[in-house]
Amino acid sequence: MQSTDEQAEKGYSLRSQKDVLEKYCFGNGILVRKIYTEDHSAKTFNRPEWRKFITFLKKTKKNLSLVLFTKWDRFSRNASDAYQMISLLKKLGSDPQAIEQPLDMDVPENKMMLAIYLTAPEIENDRRGLNTRAGIRQAKKEGRWTGPAPLGYINRTHLDGKKFITPKHPESELIKWIFSQIEKDTFSCEETFRMAIRKGLKCSKNNFYHLIKNPVYYGKVIVPKYRDEEMILVTGNHDPLIEKKQFWNVQDILSKKARKKGTSLTVPEDLPLRGFLNCTDCTRKLTGSARRGSKKPIFYYHCRSECGVRFRADTVLIEFRNCLAELNLREEFKPFIKIAIDDCYSNEMSEIIEDRKMFIRATEAIKNKLTKARNLLLEGELELAEYRQIKLDCSENTQQYEDRWNAKGKRHKLFSQDYIIKDAAMNLINDMAILFCECNIEEKRELLSLLVDKTLKFEGKNFGQKVFNDDVHYIFMENHQNF
Repeated sequence: MQSTDEQAEKGYSLRSQKDVLEKYCFGNGILVRKIYTEDHSAKTFNRPEWRKFITFLKKTKKNLSLVLFTKWDRFSRNASDAYQMISLLKKLGSDPQAIEQPLDMDVPENKMMLAIYLTAPEIENDRRGLNTRAGIRQAKKEGRWTGPAPLGYINRTHLDGKKFITPKHPESELIKWIFSQIEKDTFSCEETFRMAIRKGLKCSKNNFYHLIKNPVYYGKVIVPKYRDEEMILVTGNHDPLIEKKQFWNVQDILSKKARKKGTSLTVPEDLPLRGFLNCTDCTRKLTGSARRGSKKPIFYYHCRSECGVRFRADTVLIEFRNCLAELNLREEFKPFIKIAIDDCYSNEMSEIIEDRKMFIRATEAIKNKLTKARNLLLEGELELAEYRQIKLDCSENTQQYEDRWNAKGKRHKLFSQDYIIKDAAMNLINDMAILFCECNIEEKRELLSLLVDKTLKFEGKNFGQKVFNDDVHYIFMENHQNF
């Protein structure tokens, strides 16, 4: 048996270990049945080549008398695991021996030497681990981010060899957008997460919630609690993406939402303007709810205070659509809108191409894994039951990748007709009322966040003085009286 653990530090190379072992066997008349080359750490026996060796040993039980390696730290660097493995090998009729540290186990005193040989590498590992942890902790105290860069940053190295993180575009801009959306408190965190995914965010929901609670984004590094030292925040030597005030505003919003038990994370389809409308009698935002009707629920926007402001949701929605219908894109902005559509289309196509490449790479990797397993089965190094399990896993993984690809098939097919999708996008921007109607509830609320003014009010029959924000004023013709 050979391994590459610490070979760079101590001069252990696979070739030299193999040469030493072969010469030893030749000089002592030992027949070599098989050579295993191990490129994993000896800290554990959960190593691919070692598992293959044990499988081979079980098949040739009592027919393999020696298991040879150069030194005991090549065998294991964990004393308790090593003793268990030595016991297993002896049950299988094999005697483990280090040719450079030979021990006759029939001599009781040699068991003390074995303990030394096995314990010394483990102590060395533990000491190295302590030194590494101390170094990482000191680096954090100095404001350096250790480990892979968080989303929105990228790892870099100074000329003097010191590591640091720096903002990575466009991910950093997306992180800024996420914090600004949560700070507005218009959307739930789940809605913000889904909107961010559509904008290109690549992380799970669980990681998203860790992301928005990470102080690294306003320039801090966490030094965790250790022994008698409490957890502290230190100023990092990286550029922050957001302001400290914005970060803690977001944390306040998150803590308030966490205290509201039993509230829904989504907005009903019939209440798209909830959170955007302001009360006409006080400073509160209007909420919304349903009242049982004779056939189906009737939805209302209403104020939480005692002022009694209340409007039917369908009446408000009809009037808002009328306002959208009055929007006409200025001619001078149409070329710029077309350029933006082309950019979005190009980004979408590049994502489709990348999806295709990932699908091909994944399926090829599964095929290679199955081929390798089949060869091991034919060579007698893999049990039939193990091969069947691998084959079943490969089949399930392939089906999962195919299902994901087929789920995107309609979208991919649509984007293959670029002139259709681009013309359709331009037509929808020219007719915002139709665009609004064709959106789902999440898309409607995202569109509202881009269009409506912060002072939006409904006054019973129509909206107040201003419906849309200044950007919309600038880009669209002002034809509507309440525009």
